[in-house]
Amino acid sequence: LILLDDVEISSGDLNRIPAETIESFTILKDASATAIYGVRGANGVMIVTTKKGQENTRAKIGVTIENSFLQPMRMPKFVDGATWMTLYNEGLLARGTETPKYTQEQIDMTRSHAAPYIYPDVDWQRLMFRDFNMNQRANVNIQGGGNRATYYMSLNFNHDSGIVNAPKDYYFDNNIRNFSYNFQNNISYKMTSTTTIDMRMMAQIGNRKGPNYSTSDLYKSVMVANPVSFPAYFPAQDGDEHIRFGNTLIKSGKYGQNPYEYMMSSFKENNYNTLNTSIAINQDFSFITKGLSAKVLVNFKNYSSSDYNRTMASYFYEAKNGSY
Repeated sequence: LILLDDVEISSGDLNRIPAETIESFTILKDASATAIYGVRGANGVMIVTTKKGQENTRAKIGVTIENSFLQPMRMPKFVDGATWMTLYNEGLLARGTETPKYTQEQIDMTRSHAAPYIYPDVDWQRLMFRDFNMNQRANVNIQGGGNRATYYMSLNFNHDSGIVNAPKDYYFDNNIRNFSYNFQNNISYKMTSTTTIDMRMMAQIGNRKGPNYSTSDLYKSVMVANPVSFPAYFPAQDGDEHIRFGNTLIKSGKYGQNPYEYMMSSFKENNYNTLNTSIAINQDFSFITKGLSAKVLVNFKNYSSSDYNRTMASYFYEAKNGSY
């Protein structure tokens, strides 16, 4: 159970809240602490409180700008095509097969790179993924207040990109691009010495673009791809309006999977927005009994999400007799 300023939110909402906005973060795990939340608190309760203004304080402006570089730390190193063919033949011999699959001529031609479209040597990982990606984040907030009213406002921007390396001049740009915006507005007004109204609003807007496959699925296709069966694509010819993706029969009636084509054949875009507002009235009844108080809270949450995807049938080509 996740509570933000006494209002339940989802884990997705929590993930998009900037750190600058959070005043406190508490996790309740023991039975006595979670008892008041009933069965909803059986697995623990997260209580998150956002910042608010301070009385009789000049406006304080905070600015955070970040540019980060992210790089996978454990990427496997693949052997070149000629070494792969040699090891494949050795594996066949170890199993008792006397006839190797690849001839020495094929291995030598693959190593020489003299005819890369006839004797391909494809490093699928280097072709499809970048070594690192760059992300940006910015946050601007203002905090202050007077005798009766206090305020805190925050605007956050995030741009996250992935390591997928798709050509931008294709029918659609399949590079991963995530944009998100978060706006927090907390206003507190003291009507009387014992009555306070708190108004809080959180707005989250986001846009995500990229392949209609997860990055893990794309990487799985790289891990099982053969580096010497076919090139990722053939050179374009005059009048072409499509990419000539490479492929070949791997067994009777079945073609292989071209990871490069798999990355580019489907596109997805997702747009979402969340508006979470609450108004709370706090009344202190200490004039009746010391420590007695009451709180009335009204919450309204509006959430919408839309997405669409585009899929395109690709053209495959195969090298035969020195042509394709």
